[in-house]
Amino acid sequence: GALQAILDAILRRFIIIGRLTVRWPDGRLQSYAGRAGPEAGITLHNRAVIRRLVLNPALAVGECYMDGTLTADGRGIYDVLYVLVCNLGANGENLPMGRIRSASWMPRLASLMKGPSVCTPTTPGTFAAIAASAASSAAAI
Repeated sequence: GALQAILDAILRRFIIIGRLTVRWPDGRLQSYAGRAGPEAGITLHNRAVIRRLVLNPALAVGECYMDGTLTADGRGIYDVLYVLVCNLGANGENLPMGRIRSASWMPRLASLMKGPSVCTPTTPGTFAAIAASAASSAAAI
């Protein structure tokens, strides 16, 4: 439908680092890729999740993951977040999806992940290690 076309267009412009593979509710598989970087995949289980992602991506990613309408494929949710945050740090302010920055934790992660040494091809679990390090640093403050 129309919302799927909108989300498809947003992802085509948004993913400029790494690869995000999306399995749409109709079963179609689409990859969005930019220069070399982290990779992840998601499944969107119904059309309602597409609507939620278009209208409020910062809130919808977490809520849809928690209610099971968005699932991480293969590597896990940390790798999905890694791909999203790398791309947010690279171009988030220039896109309609840039309002993701309003989520309180996204700017902190984006600032931690800036630079070519972080948003590069990685082995699974790298984002989890970065997130754990950031959490322990924050707890020490």
